[in-house]
Amino acid sequence: MIGVIANQSDLAVVREFFQLFKTPWELWQTGKHYSIVLSACPGAPLPDADLIIAYGSDSCGPNDQIRRSDQPRPGSIVLRYRDTRFPVYLRLSTFEGQGKTVIVREDNNEVVGFETAGPNGKSVRIGYDLFKEIRFLLSAGQPNEHAEIPTLEIHIAIVRTLIVESGLPLAEIPPVPPGCEFILCLTHDVDFVSIQRHKLDRTVLGFIYRATIVSLLRFMTGQFAFGRLLRNLLAVISLPMVYSGLLRDPFDQFEQYLRIEGDLKSTFFLVPYKHIDGLSPTGKKSKGRATAYDVDDIRPEIAAILAKGCEIGLHGLDAWHDQVKAEEERERLRQATGSYPTGLRMHWLFLSEGTPQVLEKAGFDYDSTCGYNDCLGFRAGTAQVFRPPEVERLLELPLHVQDTALFSSGRMDLTQEQGIQAIEEMVGKTRTTGGVLTVNWHMRSLGPERLWGDPYRYLLRLAENRDVWTAGGREVVEWFAQRRSAEFAEVDLKRGRLRATVPESRSLPGLVLKCYNRPGSDRSIVEYTPWSGSVEFAR
Repeated sequence: MIGVIANQSDLAVVREFFQLFKTPWELWQTGKHYSIVLSACPGAPLPDADLIIAYGSDSCGPNDQIRRSDQPRPGSIVLRYRDTRFPVYLRLSTFEGQGKTVIVREDNNEVVGFETAGPNGKSVRIGYDLFKEIRFLLSAGQPNEHAEIPTLEIHIAIVRTLIVESGLPLAEIPPVPPGCEFILCLTHDVDFVSIQRHKLDRTVLGFIYRATIVSLLRFMTGQFAFGRLLRNLLAVISLPMVYSGLLRDPFDQFEQYLRIEGDLKSTFFLVPYKHIDGLSPTGKKSKGRATAYDVDDIRPEIAAILAKGCEIGLHGLDAWHDQVKAEEERERLRQATGSYPTGLRMHWLFLSEGTPQVLEKAGFDYDSTCGYNDCLGFRAGTAQVFRPPEVERLLELPLHVQDTALFSSGRMDLTQEQGIQAIEEMVGKTRTTGGVLTVNWHMRSLGPERLWGDPYRYLLRLAENRDVWTAGGREVVEWFAQRRSAEFAEVDLKRGRLRATVPESRSLPGLVLKCYNRPGSDRSIVEYTPWSGSVEFAR
C-alpha cells in the first residue's frame, strides 16, 4: 500500500494518476505505517517508511540543497532517467551533488533526482511537481516537439521501478487484457462520402491537382509507384462517368472498410449537418470545414455499419464549445441511427479547456479528440483512456495515429513506407507501456487520389496477432471503465495478503493482476490471468 501526501488542490489529479497506475494506495493517515510513502507536498513532515519518494520544486527542509529553480514554460526542459528521456513543463529544481543520481537534466547534466539511504529506509528526492505535471498533460497536452514521448507513462514507470528495485512488493492491474500486449482501436472520420456532391468546387479541384500534378512529381522523385500514378490518372479521366453514376464514387469507401476489416469492429464518426462550417477556437467561422453530406444522406450505409456490429459516433461541429449545439448534434444522430451516440470526435480536432465539461453535460460518455492533426504521438502523454480534469464521468480516448498527419503535404508528408515505419515505432512504444493505440483512417483514404490502403492493411495484419485486442471506441472505453472500477481491499503484501473486487463482464476481456516481489514466490513477477471477482493469496 502506498501512502500519498499531497496538497488538497491536487487530490483529483492524484486519484486520476492512480487510476492510470492501478495499484493499491490511499491518502496518508497519521499513525499508520506505510512501506511506501509518495509525497508531493513540500514542507510536509515525512514519516518513517521503507521507501520515501518526495516530489516538489520547493524545498522539503533544511537538508534540501537546491542548486536552482527554473520555470520552463512555454518551452520545456528534457530530463533523463537512465536511458529514457522525457520533458517537464512546469517548475523544476536541481540539487547539489548528494546521494546516488537518479534523474538529470539533459542539457547540462544537473541533478533533478537523487537517492539516499538512511537507518529507516531509502529516500528518493525528485525536483518537479509530479501531480501538477500530470494535470498539465491531461489538460493542455504536449506540444508537437515532444509528441512521440509517452511522458505520463514514464512518470508511472519511474515510480514503479523505484518501488520494485527497492525489493518491496507491489500489485498492479496493467492497462491490457489477459494475453495482450496492447489494444488497437480502429476509427474512421467520415468527412467525405461522395465526390459527386462537390460538383466542381475546391475539393474536386484539389483532388484533380493531387491526382495529376502531385502524383506525377512524386513518381518522378521515386516516392510514388507507377501503378499508383496510373490509378490516379485513370480516376481523373473517369470523373465524367462517376458523375453520371456509371462508375463507383472514389470517395465512398464504406463497403471497402467493412469488407477488409472482416470480423473486426471499428467506429465511424459521422457529421450531423451539411454546409455548416462551425466556429473555430479563435471564435471565427471555420471556412472550408463544412461537409457536403450529413447523416440523412447515408441512411443505407448507416444500416450496414450497424448490421455489422460497428459503432457510429458523432463527428462534431460546434459541440466542442456549446452545450445546446452538442445536444442538438447528438439528437441528430439519434434520429438517424435509432440510439444516442456514446462517443464523439470533433471535426478538425477542435477543442478548448472547457470542452470536456460541455460534452459531459450534453450526455456523451467519451470523447476522442485529444490528438494531433500534423504528427503522431501522445498528446496527453499516455496510451490509456483517462478522465480529463474537472469532469466526473466523461472519459477521453486519446488519438495517436492519423493518416492525414502521416501523408498529407504540409504535415509529415511521408511516403507509405516511411508511414508504416512511423506506425511501427508507435506500436513498439505502446507495447512497452500497455494501453491503446487509437488509429484514425479517414473515409476516402483507401481510394484515389490518396491510395493509403497499404499502411491500413498493415494495421489490420497487426490485429491478427494474438497479443493484440482490436475493438472500436465504445468497447475500448468500456474496458477501461471496467478496469477503473476495480477496487483493492485488505492490502498487506508484506504478509502476503491481498483481496480485491473487480466487475464481471461477459462481453469484454477480463483483467490481469500483476504482482512484483510477491512474498512466498521465487519469481520477481507473478501474474494472475484472467482475473475476476475476488482473489486472495497467502504467503
